[in-house]
Amino acid sequence: MLTEDSRYYDLPDLEHRGRDGRVRVYKERRLIASGPHPRPSTTLRQSERLDLLTARTLKDSRLFWKICDANDIMNPFDLDEEAGLTILVPDR
Repeated sequence: MLTEDSRYYDLPDLEHRGRDGRVRVYKERRLIASGPHPRPSTTLRQSERLDLLTARTLKDSRLFWKICDANDIMNPFDLDEEAGLTILVPDR
């Protein structure tokens, strides 16, 4: 079960029927939409992790994936490696 703040919540359910006849339900693959996204930005602070930056900017650390999407990043750890990095922040 997915909560409403999950990045997979709105994806449609798909089904796969195996050779044994069992039906397995799964979520459709999620892709990151790339391209220019005019959004506000913030600067990564010294020793600030992505969850802390998300809590500071979006007021909910569980929404870190929205910041990843806004910056066309799949791996969240790519966003907290360098203090002073300018990071795009989406609407909540």
